[in-house]
Amino acid sequence: MNWMGVILVIGVLSSGCGMGTLYISGDEDAVGAEIFIDGQKKGSMEKGVYERTFSSDPVLAEQQRKEDESLGIRQGQVYATVSIWVSNGEHELILISVNGKRLSKRFQMRGENYMNVRFGKMIIEGK
Repeated sequence: MNWMGVILVIGVLSSGCGMGTLYISGDEDAVGAEIFIDGQKKGSMEKGVYERTFSSDPVLAEQQRKEDESLGIRQGQVYATVSIWVSNGEHELILISVNGKRLSKRFQMRGENYMNVRFGKMIIEGK
């Protein structure tokens, strides 16, 4: 097999596997939680602080505040976030909080997946 054949085989194999991005957000209790995919540590949840610049138009600013309120978020609220590359297919996600709480979920990775972790309620939402 010549080098062109090798490149073709590698290209076919890599396109069949596929990678996607898993986006995980979480409550304040999730900050610092370790993330495991199929038993391998992939990272930890990073701290974020919600900050929004409201419009100078009072009507629009009030609408923005109501949007935030309906979503249950407030200025200065701490949350956790991370995005990691994961191969497409079925996987097991395990999160372990800094105080030892453990959550797990099986999921099917397909391009982009979004999950929300709430250690306060001990649930993982999303697919």
